[in-house]
Amino acid sequence: MKNKGISLIVLVITIIVIIVLATTIILTLSGSNIIGKAKLAVERSDSRNISKAVELYFAENMGTDVKPYLSEVSTQDILSNTTLRDTIITDVGGLIGKFYKLDMNLIKSNVEKGKGINGEDDYYIYSDKTGNVYYMKNPISLTKDKPNSIPESGDGTLSNPYTIVTAEDLYNVRNDLNGSYIQVADIDLSSYSSGEGWEPIGTNYNNPFKGNYDGGRNKIINLTINRPNSDYQGLFGYCYEDDYNKNKKIKNVIIENAKIIGKNYVGAIAGNSEISIINSSSTGNITGNQNVGGIIGVGYNVAIDNCYSAGSVNGLNYVGGIAGSFSGYDFGSLKNSYSTSSIKGKSYVAGIVGITGEGTQIRNVFALNDSITRSEGSDNNVSRVLCEEGEEYQSQKSGIYANQEMLFKQGSSQGTTDFPNQNKTLSGKDGLNISLEACKQKETFSSIGWDFENIWNIANGSTYPTFLPVKGMESFNIKGKGTINDPYLISNAEELNYIRYGLNKNYKQTANIDLTNYSSGAGWLPIGDSTEKFTGVYDGAGYKITNLNINRPEEYNIGLFGLTYEATLKNIRMENVKVTAKGTVGGLAGNTYETKIQRTSVSGEVNAIDYGTSGILVGYANSNYQTDKAVIEECYTEGKVTGYECGGLGRIYYRNTKKLLFKGKCSCNRFWRWTSR
Repeated sequence: MKNKGISLIVLVITIIVIIVLATTIILTLSGSNIIGKAKLAVERSDSRNISKAVELYFAENMGTDVKPYLSEVSTQDILSNTTLRDTIITDVGGLIGKFYKLDMNLIKSNVEKGKGINGEDDYYIYSDKTGNVYYMKNPISLTKDKPNSIPESGDGTLSNPYTIVTAEDLYNVRNDLNGSYIQVADIDLSSYSSGEGWEPIGTNYNNPFKGNYDGGRNKIINLTINRPNSDYQGLFGYCYEDDYNKNKKIKNVIIENAKIIGKNYVGAIAGNSEISIINSSSTGNITGNQNVGGIIGVGYNVAIDNCYSAGSVNGLNYVGGIAGSFSGYDFGSLKNSYSTSSIKGKSYVAGIVGITGEGTQIRNVFALNDSITRSEGSDNNVSRVLCEEGEEYQSQKSGIYANQEMLFKQGSSQGTTDFPNQNKTLSGKDGLNISLEACKQKETFSSIGWDFENIWNIANGSTYPTFLPVKGMESFNIKGKGTINDPYLISNAEELNYIRYGLNKNYKQTANIDLTNYSSGAGWLPIGDSTEKFTGVYDGAGYKITNLNINRPEEYNIGLFGLTYEATLKNIRMENVKVTAKGTVGGLAGNTYETKIQRTSVSGEVNAIDYGTSGILVGYANSNYQTDKAVIEECYTEGKVTGYECGGLGRIYYRNTKKLLFKGKCSCNRFWRWTSR
């Protein structure tokens, strides 16, 4: 019995020893390949949470929580590492998604003190905003077959934008949401049409597009989106402008054959935007629930200028050919636009804008839609051109037109030309009657200020307006390159007029210039406006600019320059100026923001005929009080000025002013003399 007991004890001890040895071997082998296994676990994961992906591995292989092993890699660390910087998707001022680094030391200490682990490699785990998860080894490349870089040419600044050539380039715009881009070729998005289709650039308020995009009036065709349960659908999803001066824009975008299905905030170019959209168009079918438009689902405090849509727009509430909803007390304006899309919706449905509010300015728009269908209900929130929320929010309207044969349909009815509560006037929500034949004549549009030299084209009697190719300074034979060291040289009135084609360039005047030939009609067209500000440098070099004549009594921000932003205007001599506008009017410039004005003189007459500001030099000199970018110094004005707030300067807001003199007559309710602030 005793021998049997000893044998049993020996057997038990032997088994324990074997178990211990086996466990040690297993742990050692596991440790020798732990990073490889973690890598594989992450590779096969498609989790929306990076922690879950790696935690899956540790739960299976180590039985411990993953959190101690992961540390987020800072933006600074990523950008300071050349290898990482060159291969990782980055964003100016941040990263798209987050990066995590596996802590090798902690892993070693928990696996047999690091036995079998080489420890020479760090693995970076990447989780993008669509939920895909990647790993990188120091890194080599993303393991998923996804575009992983920003375009190669350009640096993303306004003066040297990224160049967009292919569909992949366009997709990669999401990788620098603050950058500036220019499209230089037609792009077919058919390769992004399967499944849910195109993923909008800028997905929501927390991940918006905040840059500039210039489509160059090249086409984007076959944009397809099929996300009936998702908000903010369009080429761009959510666009946001955090600059009070509204200097960002999406322009010259031409979308053809779009097929877009979304939930709320749906438009061909943008689902929701606080960035201006100008000189752009869309054709195709747009479908959603609320806030659905042919160009934009919702626009707030932006300009929509020179846009048109064709095809169909279908939704429930707030549905329009250009925008579903549009408002903006400070900056909101919609002008020189039209739609031929058929419109269908339940409430607040119209040919141009489903619902407007907060004093939005709407001018020279044409609802050329063949029909508007109220899908159900019996309320009266249906109009030919636009609906409004209430009297206290009504927009400022002028030049409102509608197809005189437009049909109003109730459900599946054949249609009638009668609309509920019709207001058929140039300032009424149903618009003044106009024939489709008249809208195929250039005179119809040119007589109200549409630009057929730079923006619009029309085959008289055959087509509605379409877009001309984009002009640039390179189109003209002007000496210089537009740089600081080699500015464009301006020697006559025609060359001065060309400045509007290169608003961010540098210029130097080389001779006296007489603007008499630009005096007829409304006169000189100011350089730079609310959507295309002058941001360059103009050096008058002491030469004169004479006989500037402008007569635009319905417009704001009027002068030789309309609006400037972080610009420099210096050494300019202006004589015999005569400028009249509704408000914010000046001889040199209507409205300047963060602009340097140096050693400049203006003499003549400036008039503001409505509540607003006027100045012989500048109507409104605006600046951020926290910066020193804006300076007005060594300037002189002489002449007559009328308006509500007027003087040598109409109004100064946190502006550094010194060595200034105003001489002449002032007729206004408030006189703003030269002062330093």
